[in-house]
Amino acid sequence: MAQRKRNQHKKKTGIQAIIPTNEKLTGRAGLSFYAGNLRGIELFPHIERLFGSLRKNRKGIEINELFVQILSFFMDGSSRHVRWFDQLKADDSYATLLGPDRLASSHAMERFFGSFEFWRLKESNPSVIVGAGYDRP
Repeated sequence: MAQRKRNQHKKKTGIQAIIPTNEKLTGRAGLSFYAGNLRGIELFPHIERLFGSLRKNRKGIEINELFVQILSFFMDGSSRHVRWFDQLKADDSYATLLGPDRLASSHAMERFFGSFEFWRLKESNPSVIVGAGYDRP
């Protein structure tokens, strides 16, 4: 009985209010939670089923990890250029946030995005193909 009275005066901890602030840990602090949430929502079995055939070689990065990196890249918003993946690959803190063993380069992302064109053509099986072409330097 005495112990119960002792614990009653303790403050309850938790979120008291949600208010805007200018303080932040880092500009990318939420990416680790975002990437963890992506891995935990049971989305990747569907992605693997739909897009698993895009991976031609087992040496490369898994399709699931590419999607985590792409979606985190979109959420980060630091840059909208595919070449930015090279700078992210060189940044050790970004790899720590996302958690994979290795990050994809811009060349790997370009190949991945380019494979969607062939995948779409294979799925739709058109009778005539008009070349759209990429505007590459």
